[in-house]
This record gives sequence, structure tokens and C-alpha cells, in this order.
Amino acid sequence: MKNKDLDEILNLVRKPARYINCELNSHPADMQNDFSIVLCFADLYEIGASNLGLEILYHLINEKKLARCERAFCPDDDMGNILRQRGISLFSLESNSPLKSFDIVGFTIQSELCATNILNILDLSNIELFAKNRADGDPLIIAGGPALTNPQPLCDFFDLFVLGDGEEAIEDIICVCRKFKNKISRQALLKELSKIEGVYVPMFYQEQYNADGTLKSITADNQIKPIVKKRLLNLSNAYFPAKKIVPFIETVHNRLNIEVARGCPGRCRFCQASKYYRPWRQRPVEQLLELVRNGIAFSGYEQISFSSLSCSDYKDLDKLLIETNNLYADSKISISLPSLRCTKRSVEIAKYINKDKRPTLTFAPEAGSDRLRNVIGKYLSQDDIAQTLLSAYSMGWEVVKLYFMIGLPTETLDDLADIKNMLAIIKSQAKKMQFTITASPFVPKAQTPFQWAPMESDEKINEKIKYLNTIKNANVRAHN
Repeated sequence: MKNKDLDEILNLVRKPARYINCELNSHPADMQNDFSIVLCFADLYEIGASNLGLEILYHLINEKKLARCERAFCPDDDMGNILRQRGISLFSLESNSPLKSFDIVGFTIQSELCATNILNILDLSNIELFAKNRADGDPLIIAGGPALTNPQPLCDFFDLFVLGDGEEAIEDIICVCRKFKNKISRQALLKELSKIEGVYVPMFYQEQYNADGTLKSITADNQIKPIVKKRLLNLSNAYFPAKKIVPFIETVHNRLNIEVARGCPGRCRFCQASKYYRPWRQRPVEQLLELVRNGIAFSGYEQISFSSLSCSDYKDLDKLLIETNNLYADSKISISLPSLRCTKRSVEIAKYINKDKRPTLTFAPEAGSDRLRNVIGKYLSQDDIAQTLLSAYSMGWEVVKLYFMIGLPTETLDDLADIKNMLAIIKSQAKKMQFTITASPFVPKAQTPFQWAPMESDEKINEKIKYLNTIKNANVRAHN
């Protein structure tokens, strides 16, 4: 892509900063490196730029000089239409190089809903959609991420998948690819890559189906491992970037995001992420405090988010919050914790957050009744939830967000009625407390105990949303 052509296109699209380079702490393209990889996020820049997994791999590859590593995101419709009309291939951010010119095109897949965006990116890049049609000179198309608890629906489109943690696996993949670049056939290279722990190459596995279309078996070719186990990382000494990229435009998570732990000690029966990232692993608190100091110094962010699937279970969370507050006691820096259990322990922890004001507290009871929470493995009683919220109210919190799922297995309107009853009890004792309820339809996920449970019909889901809208003490929001 020539600069004058890019300048002309950027004048024609909304938010041109989605497609330009040189954000603070990004890496200039190392055009002297003889191996290249572009990391793609199959959604808009504002969403993908906030993805921690992509940023970890991007910095790791560039800092270790494993390859020339660049980024690409799914263009909005206006940019996509212009690229098609002008016959221009989708290009990377850092060097504006066509995606097809890279040795590896890697995707992080967070949700099944991104599948069509993946195909759109490949099509805009003039890369064959189907793996079987790609030739020796084409880039390897690889993927990782939590949506790959079941990679089978995407097998036709990818050359290989990385199952589990990607930090060490991507180093191994690049090493093998560099060793055999331009020396062996594509199929022979994929066979070498299939030997790497956590790597699944679909072309070497044969599927058999029953008469009703259900899967009967998957059999590995000779000399191919029959079972691919997910890759697991020791988080205590794992790489984490010191310098977070600061985008030119506001992103979904516009803050310094530091991962305190990976996995989850909970056993919720609907949860795909906890299954994919299991077991529960924690970063040392001293390492986290160093990341805080470097992250603030190199980015200028005024908000720190300590992230994991269950922050309140991090063993040294009190120390982490106290030390961070001590470091920045005289500044405007605030702390957020995105995932707290609805327990008194969480309220005690929350007192270290934004000490001068009381922001919104967010909890996810998931279900309305004790019975249904026991069914789904979210072991919280109605009394636990009420006492937690009343304790929060006594400490100054007046705004609470509650996340629920609707359409869960065995759910009835009686379970939803318990949401209304619980809020009424709390409101009678905490008259100024404001509630926002977000209701999300249950979607069965692969590798979870509920993977074979049916999803409820539109009619039943809409009926339940209509019922929730009758709750007078809350602002109810429902997902489509």
C-alpha cells in the first residue's frame, strides 16, 4: 500500500485511526526480519485493540525478535467496500503490507459469532477460504482462543489450531516454520508442526459420522498423535508486556489491563472460559506490582484493571490493592476489578477501589433462585447475595449491576420471580440503592456439562424478558 493511496482512502472512511500505525508503545515493522506473522482480531479495531491475548503475543514476538510481527483487524463496512471496489488487499497496520504476503496469518477467536468476520478477512486478503485449496506459497492460517473448546466447525478454513495457552506454542511454531521455510512442502511442514504440544492440524484427522449426522469418531493418521492436549503455561514466570499500546481512539477497555491469574477455581456448569483456561494459576504479587509501575510509567493511563475470571479468589489481592494505592496515593489513578463474586469478601476488597468515591459494583448471581444456582454450579444463597449488597450499601455503594442468564436448564418463571422478591427485600432496607439488571440468553457451550442442553426458543426467551421488565426496582437490559 503506497502512502498516497492510503491517505486517499482514509479520507473516505469513518474513524480512519482504526487503520493507521505508530500508536504509543507499538512496534515499527522490522522489515529486515526474514520471517513474518500478522496477528488478526476478527472484529473492529476498538474491540480487538483491547484484547489482552493478542497484545501479549504481539509484544512477545517483537521483543524476542522471533519474527516481524504486525497486527490487523476486521475493517468496518465502509473500508471493506472501498477495498473491494478498488481491488486492494486488506493490509497490516504497521507496514501496510498485504496479509497474503506474511508467512503466518494468526487469529484469536473469542466468540463463535466472529466466524463470518474471519472469512471476510481472508476474502479481503485474497487468501483461499478453504485450507485444502492453499498452495505451498500461501501463508499458514492458524488460530487460538477460548472459542476453540470445539474447533471442528472451523476445521475447513484453518491449517492448524493452538489449543490452550499460546505464549510458548507460538514460539515453537515460528521456530519450526523458520527452520523449514522454502525447504519442504506445505503438507510436510504441517506434519512437523503437528508434533508440537497443543497443536491440532485438522488435515491429519479423519471424521466418521452416524446415519443421523452426529459425529461417530475422529481418527488420527499414522504417526500423528491421536489426542491433542491443550497447552498449559506456568504463570509464575510467564511473559507479560511492560508497555501497553495506547490507541489513538477510545477502545472498549481504555485502561491499563494486567492479568493477575488465569483459569478459575469455580465450577459453573455453563462456563466455557473456565473450562478452557483451567487450571487456576496466579502471578506473583511482586511481579504484578512491577507491571503496575512500568505500565503507568510507559502509558499514562489513569485506570488500572486487575483482570482474571475470578479476581476475588486471587490470594494476595489485599496486598496488591493496598500496595498499588500506596504507590499512587497522591494521583488520580483508580483501580477496577472486573469480576467479583457476590460475597462479603468482595465488598471488603472493594473498599480499596476508588477510595474517594463509590463507583458501580458489579456481580453475577446468574440465576434467580437458590435451586437454580445449585443446578448450574453457582453456589450462592439468596441470603448471601442480600447480605453482600446490604453490606455494600452500608459502606457507601448505591449503584449495583447484576448479571443473570435466562433460559438455563430447568428454569421456570418461579426462578425469575425470586429475582423480583430478592430486590424488593434489599430495597426495603437500602432505599437509595439503584439496580441495573442485564439478562443474557443461555447458550450451550462445548466441553461444558451443559453442552448438550437445548437453547430455548425465541418465544420463551422473549416471554422471560417481558416478565423481567415488570420489576419496578431495576433498570432491565436484555441481550438480543
